[in-house]
Amino acid sequence: MIQVKVELYGAFRNCGWTEREVDISLSGPVTVAELRRAFAERLGELAPGFSFERLLGDSAFANDTRLLEPNDRIEASCRLAILPPVCGG
Repeated sequence: MIQVKVELYGAFRNCGWTEREVDISLSGPVTVAELRRAFAERLGELAPGFSFERLLGDSAFANDTRLLEPNDRIEASCRLAILPPVCGG
């Protein structure tokens, strides 16, 4: 079992709960795309009625050193961040 802690930033912190991270349990190694689906399901449990589809689709997962690609594999428990799009510069 892999435990992934996803740190929340930006719009993900304004969805009706006070936590700054979401824990997700996954069986076996998974891709970032599979994590994204599991994360969407978990958000649906935490904030029913809030629409995450577009926000999640426009956001990126990152580890401590780089943005992750959909086919990157997660093979061990870890901490990641979900980075929503931002305006400005």
